Amino acid sequence: MKILIICETFYPQLRGGEIVLWRLSKALIKKGHKVQVFTSRLLNTPEYEVKNNVQIFRPFLLKRIGKTTKLNVLFEKICFNVKMYRYLSRFLSNNDIDVIYN
Repeated sequence: MKILIICETFYPQLRGGEIVLWRLSKALIKKGHKVQVFTSRLLNTPEYEVKNNVQIFRPFLLKRIGKTTKLNVLFEKICFNVKMYRYLSRFLSNNDIDVIYN
């Protein structure tokens, strides 16, 4: 099965939800599934990498993560989400995915 996981942050940023998604991804790989993750690119992370057979795509830089109340940070996150939506739309039109987990 081809599984696509979409999340704001992912490996190597490991805290709370990221730990759960990282363990889930590795468990799904062990079961024979193909796992691809779309997430934000943080400073010092590559745009694409494969870790433990999990494909990790980080097409766009996101400077700040987590909750915010500042208007300029909210605008940055909205722009990020619009770019990610367009990127994912193109990706999904060219790839067969069985499950999307967001």
